[in-house]
Amino acid sequence: MSGFGVIIKWLATFWGWVETGFTWILDGVILLLQFVVFTVLDGLFLVVETALGAIDLSAVIFNYAASWSNLPTQLVWLINAVGLPQCFAILGAAYIIRLTLNLIPSVFTRV
Repeated sequence: MSGFGVIIKWLATFWGWVETGFTWILDGVILLLQFVVFTVLDGLFLVVETALGAIDLSAVIFNYAASWSNLPTQLVWLINAVGLPQCFAILGAAYIIRLTLNLIPSVFTRV
């Protein structure tokens, strides 16, 4: 093999090392960015979830509506005891999520 061929072979090997190193570095940076973004969003969503979980609007709204409709207090207590307002809140949230997901075109969601 000539000296020129040896140099070309070494350059090809060296370029493969550089490419592999660059790929490893890029993968590491992307994983680090994913971790940072996930950590920040997870903390934000935890705070939002805790704040929304602390507010029980379903029972408050139902009690307000029940007082306007002159329901007996025993019936209002029974409805709150079985968790009917929370049930309706969960069903309403599920419908809202489903209708919101219908806004996304099927091109992006179907595999």
